[in-house]
Amino acid sequence: LFHEQLKRELPHIAPDRQLAVLYIDVDEFKSVNDSLGHMIGDELLKSVAASLLRCTRGSDFVARLGGDEFAIVQTGVKTTDDVTELVGRIFEAIRAPYECLGHQVTTDASIGIALAPRDGCDLDQILKDADLAMYAAKAAGRRTYAQPVACVAGCRLVSLSVVSTVSTVDISGAVTSTSLPAGPPL
Repeated sequence: LFHEQLKRELPHIAPDRQLAVLYIDVDEFKSVNDSLGHMIGDELLKSVAASLLRCTRGSDFVARLGGDEFAIVQTGVKTTDDVTELVGRIFEAIRAPYECLGHQVTTDASIGIALAPRDGCDLDQILKDADLAMYAAKAAGRRTYAQPVACVAGCRLVSLSVVSTVSTVDISGAVTSTSLPAGPPL
């Protein structure tokens, strides 16, 4: 359903607009599942999904891709500031404590971003770019976002925009994060 909806949106991008695909991985989800159990993990995923929905506009859409990965398609992007603002709302929402079956759980996210038509208009390329950027964000230490920036000799380069955070693990094993100032804009 996610792929079908995105495929329908791509041909309708206005000349002065872009479409952003954000791949979101819930950081340290495995430690929540391992320390608190799958029921708590499931509740966390439901709460994260609801938080992501509240971050978006009516024309955007949110999907759970599987496991602890989500996607947001942001339509009608006028400037990269629109995407940066959404990323800020996502980090603010996802870092808020969640009440999950009597446990207070906190988490964070690694986000990969691709823009159409800037990064191409081919469905598979946009999805691949967002996925690769998400893994680049995870490789950079998590709790950040990344995006592809250029093709050089047939290779995609990834630019990292780092959001610095301080992380600790609380006694229940769930990750707690304190956010510091955001990194550079997209």
